Parts: sequence; C-alpha cells; structure tokens
Amino acid sequence: MDETTLVNTSPIKDQNNLKDKCSQVISHEDSCKLSKTKVCKPNTKNTSNILEKRLEYNEITNNSLRRQKDITSLKQAIKIVDKYDEEKKTFDLIDKWRDISQKGLSYMMNSTLLKIDRVGGYMELRKKELEAEKRQIEYQLENDLDGEYENMIETEEFQMLPEDVKSEYAKKFEHEKEKVNSWKEKKFSELDSKLDSISNESFTMEELCKRLKVDFSLVFQSSNEN
Repeated sequence: MDETTLVNTSPIKDQNNLKDKCSQVISHEDSCKLSKTKVCKPNTKNTSNILEKRLEYNEITNNSLRRQKDITSLKQAIKIVDKYDEEKKTFDLIDKWRDISQKGLSYMMNSTLLKIDRVGGYMELRKKELEAEKRQIEYQLENDLDGEYENMIETEEFQMLPEDVKSEYAKKFEHEKEKVNSWKEKKFSELDSKLDSISNESFTMEELCKRLKVDFSLVFQSSNEN
C-alpha cells in the first residue's frame, strides 16, 4: 500500500467527508423548511385584489338595485300620468255633456214657460193637471169594475144560475164598487192636498228636470263641487 492510498483511506479524511455530508443534509432540510415557510406566507397582493373585486361587485349590485327601484318608480309615475290623462278626458266629456244638457233644458224651459203663460199661470196649470189625473183615475176604475161585471153577467153560465145566486153576485159587485169609490175619494183628497201644499208659485228648472226624469244635480253642478 502506497502513501496515497493511506491518505485517501485515513480515518481523518473519512471523518471530514462525513461532516461534509451532514452539512449538506442539514442545509437541504433548512432549505425545505424555508421553502415551506415561504409557501404558507399569505400573498398580500392577491388578497388586496380580491377585496377590490368584492367591493366593485357590491357597488355594481347596489347600483343595479337603485336603478331597478328608479325604473319601478318611473313606471308607477307613468301609470299615474296616463290615469290622470284618462280622467281629464272623462271630466272634459262630462263638462261637454253638461253644457249641451243645460242649453237643451234652457230651451225647453223657455218653451214651457210660454205654454204656462197661455193657460193662465203655473197654479192654473197645476189645477188642470190634477183635474186631469182625477178624471183618468175615475175612468180607469169604472171601466175596469163595470166591464168585469158586465162580462160576467153576459155569460151562459151566469144566465143558468138561480136568481138568488145572481142576486148574491150583484150584492158582491155593489160591495166591491163601494170599496173602489172609497179608495177613489181618498185618492182625490190626496190630490187636493197636493195642490194646497205647493209652496212655489212658479215653474222651476228643478221641476222641469223632475218631469223629464232627469237628475238635476248631474246637469247643474252644485257650487260646492270641484
């Protein structure tokens, strides 16, 4: 064995090689630990970007909600305006109808007043109207009752009845006729009272509307209405 071989295989050299290997192993482990520590450390830049994106998203969402609310409010406002326009058209038509109705009633009023003057005035007109109503009631009652009895006694069935039965029918007829006459007198008395209770002595527009079955308040708007 030469000197070189002895040097290379000496215990001192082997010990130095072992130390070098241990140092390399320790250095490698430290490097791994540092590497792991570096991976676990948070990335400040990425976190900041995430927060910014989240804030932007929240702002966009809030803006979208506000715009949707504005759109809803605008739609409601448009409906109100459209409804107002429709109501205005309706009110305009009502005003137009009132104007035409008032002019028509005014013309009829003037014509009626001229006719009332010809018959002697309003009170004379009412007397004649009530007398005509009395005649109509009397005529209708007499025709209905008398006609019914006459039709009955002319039938063959009635002619074949015994005389006492015929007399009984005649008494019933007279009794019904008395009841009708009593009702008629009562009705006539009501008509006379109606004439006495007339407070106004002139023909008014309200009465004209009543005779024509027209609602006076619809044609002539009261002063306290808007």
